[in-house]
Amino acid sequence: MDVTAIIVHLFSFLAPAAALALCLPLIGRLWRRSRPLVASWWRQSVLQLAACAGVLSGGLWLFGRDGMMATYLAMV
Repeated sequence: MDVTAIIVHLFSFLAPAAALALCLPLIGRLWRRSRPLVASWWRQSVLQLAACAGVLSGGLWLFGRDGMMATYLAMV
């Protein structure tokens, strides 16, 4: 496997985490407009991406393969 394939696999592995990390803080701001902001949306997105990447890595370690629905459920 060459470097390009490794990068593509890594981006494909982290794509669900990145999509969720971008959507959740924005949806949360629309849902709860009256509450004061705790952190900026990009900081929340970075923290969410790190947490989701950890869950995906844990699911890969636990199940032995990625893409399990239980891992996606735990990520959400």
